[in-house]
Amino acid sequence: MSRSVTVPAYAWRTLIVLSSIAVIVMYAETMLIPAIPDLIKDFHVSYSMSSWILASYLISGAVMTPIAGNQNFEV
Repeated sequence: MSRSVTVPAYAWRTLIVLSSIAVIVMYAETMLIPAIPDLIKDFHVSYSMSSWILASYLISGAVMTPIAGNQNFEV
């Protein structure tokens, strides 16, 4: 005996929005990688310093993601 479950349309819309946000965050956190040669040239930093800039950018994104996503909107 098989039961079929109908998923409401708002659930699919919510899934699409949340998936899109995840993709946007992923691209936002990796957009610094192509800019590394420009950072080295424009700010006269070494390659190792530019890797520290990238690491700090990614760590700050990793720390802020759960903080920003853990908002309780209770009044």
